[in-house]
Amino acid sequence: MSKIDLTKLSRVQLGDFGESFFATEALKRGLSISKPFGSQMGYDYILENGQNLLRVQVRCVGTYKKLRASRQTRQAMVNAKKPRHYDFLFVIDLVADKVYVVPEKDLAGSALIINSKQCTQYLDAWHLLK
Repeated sequence: MSKIDLTKLSRVQLGDFGESFFATEALKRGLSISKPFGSQMGYDYILENGQNLLRVQVRCVGTYKKLRASRQTRQAMVNAKKPRHYDFLFVIDLVADKVYVVPEKDLAGSALIINSKQCTQYLDAWHLLK
């Protein structure tokens, strides 16, 4: 995913990295995206799939302080932004080098456990955004 040392990034820089990664990968797949102004929206991008406008929240798991940790089960920070104002959660697992596309309706108010059987259906699930 990246050849830069993510452990040297601040939280803001890490968030910017995650959002830039999402934008690059979405554009590579031919998706149309828009970035809203401001940081109080509850989502990071608006994605147009030809039928709907979808709100996408980007999260990085394996924060800069924990990147040196072993490949243990990690819990995504999905409980932020309540009430949830997004349609999809895009999770970047920086330690395992994986991405997950999770519909907000499937979260059902619970946290998302990365690297569990719960998440396999969402691994690289870009098709959910089309």
